[in-house]
Amino acid sequence: MDFNQLQTFLRVSEYGSFTKAGEQSFISGTAVMKQINRLEAELNLKLFVRTATGVQLTPQGKKFQPYVQQLLDLLNTAIEETRRSVQTISN
Repeated sequence: MDFNQLQTFLRVSEYGSFTKAGEQSFISGTAVMKQINRLEAELNLKLFVRTATGVQLTPQGKKFQPYVQQLLDLLNTAIEETRRSVQTISN
């Protein structure tokens, strides 16, 4: 599992579509679907129900989503704080 897969998971859950999530990430819907399939296989969880009109989170996906959001928010905060500390030291 990598951070790109987790970001893609959040985009798919937000847009309800592999294609729309791909447009936001500047990659194809097929590439998004492959990332999600790999993530689901690695976790041994089904995160989305696929339908002809899009995708919806499964109960497991709904449970997983806030943790992924928290994790990515924490990573972004760590990066920002570290950059600030480097700028402070170099000034």
